[in-house]
Formats: sequence, C-alpha cells, structure tokens
Amino acid sequence: MATAPAARSDVKYFLWFSDIHFDPYYATNDAFRASYNTKAVCNSSSIPSIGSIGCDSPEALVDSALEYAAEIAASPSFIILSGDSIRHGIDMLYASRNQEGSESRNDNEVEMAANHTDAMKKAGDIINYLVAVFDKAFPEVELIISLGNNDVVPDYYLQLQGETSNVGNVSMTPEDSGMLSVIYNALIDDGRESSGYIQAGQQSRGQSLLSAEDSSTYLKGGYYSRALTDGLTVLSMNTVLYSSFFGPEPSNADDPGEQFDWMREMLTNIRQSGNKQAIIVGHIPPVVGSFRHTQLWQEKYINVYFEIIREFDDV
Repeated sequence: MATAPAARSDVKYFLWFSDIHFDPYYATNDAFRASYNTKAVCNSSSIPSIGSIGCDSPEALVDSALEYAAEIAASPSFIILSGDSIRHGIDMLYASRNQEGSESRNDNEVEMAANHTDAMKKAGDIINYLVAVFDKAFPEVELIISLGNNDVVPDYYLQLQGETSNVGNVSMTPEDSGMLSVIYNALIDDGRESSGYIQAGQQSRGQSLLSAEDSSTYLKGGYYSRALTDGLTVLSMNTVLYSSFFGPEPSNADDPGEQFDWMREMLTNIRQSGNKQAIIVGHIPPVVGSFRHTQLWQEKYINVYFEIIREFDDV
C-alpha cells in the first residue's frame, strides 16, 4: 500500500492524473460502454456505484481516488490533469449512432452528432464539474489541465481561431473559437451554477482555473503556462493538434495554433529570466501507441518538437 512522502523540507512533489474519463451518466441510459466489451453493463441502476469494468468512471470512483490521494499526499505543490478528463463519446449523446469518436470513422464520416453545439456545451459542463471535484479534495492546490482528444467534440476534431469550417450541420465562427471557447469559458467559471449539468443545482468550483490573461493562447490553440514557485514553469500543451487523427487540416499546417512558436518563446524567456526549469505536459505523447501500435503524432510535428527540446535541453 502506498504511503505518504517523507516529511523533508527539501523535497517537494506533485500529483499527475490522466484519462479519468469522468461519466456523470454512469448507471443511466446514457452511460458510455466500450463497444469492444459486449458483456459490460453500464446503464443499470443496480451496478456498483464505484464503477464497473467496461464503463467510464462514475463520480464515486473519482471521489474515492482523490480522497485516497489526499490521504497519502496531502500537500502537493501542484496537480496536473493531462487530458481525456471526460467520458468517451460525448458527441454520441446527441447522435442516432452508437459509435465512439472520429478515430473509428473514415474520412467521409465526420457528420457525427445531429447537434454539436449541445454536445460541446455538455463537454464544457462536465469538465467544469470535474474541476470542482478536484477543488473539493485539494482546495488550495494549483490545478493545471491539458486537453485530450475525448475532451473535444467531435473526438480529435478541433477548429482553431481564425479558421472557419463546418462540423456536421453546424457552422462555427472564428470569433467563438469553437470548442476551445466552450472549454475556456468552463475553466474561467468562478462559482456560477453549471446550468447544463445533468444534476440540477450542482455548483462549479469556487475559483477560476484559467484567467483572462490565458485567453490569447488558449483560444488560439488550447495551450497555456503556469509560473510556479521555486523557479518552475509548466507548459500545458495541446498535443491533440499533432495527432495522426487530428482534423480539420489547419491553414497553418506547419504550426497549428502557433503553439511551437509559443513554446520556443516561453522556453527562451525561462532561460533568460533565471527561471531555470520547465515541465512540458500534454495528453498525446510523440511515441508509438501501445493500443494500435501506430505513431500517435504526425511525423513532421515529431521532428519540430524534438528540435525544440534539444535546443532548450538546459531548461
């Protein structure tokens, strides 16, 4: 069994969570069930409240995990939540077909859900509420969140600011920044009631995770930074932009969302300011995946990313 970190004044630690896939619809008719697990039962009120194999994570499971984390690591310097925070197939809540995400479709099947604006809003509501669950367990700890492919609607599909494209039958405008605007607005919520959440009256977290200063990068590409204590800066990158499944093709295909330019600028500033250390976090790593055994990033982005890492290996 895990034990608390040793109480040494010169040792600090952080907590890292990923792929929680929080499903507030667990044990209802709208619960997500993995299509490859035909024996899984996720939509019955009689299944265990703590969770069931083949289903996404219910709130009781998330609460239990965070409560235990708080017991053994009560005072982390910060917490990283590196993507896929919400359930699979959020777009399918509003579609007639039960099929998860664009990675399981061909290029002609991006019609997705009948009403993507509703699915987008629901994704924002669920992320907002999950952040509130973290805030309850660790109320004074900085939470840094990255986007995962299941956090956007449709899966892997993200319109960038300044580009107009159609998703299904909904035309999104650059001014709204599409899905990024929805998530940004969810993460700057400072205590308003989460109006679209499935349980009426549930309250969102009491403090904002993002700020107005983050809007220039987050609305552009879903990335931001946090300067922490002791000379440490965390770069939260949106690696969905580099995925082999990402769409639509951005107009700036060499640097989607100008994230690489921002990465270079941030690391240069860290080096020059004496803020000597940086941690780079994101959801999809530039490696061969363990599930499909294929490269997770497009090759051109792998090359640029590691060029930057080599250039700034001192920070």
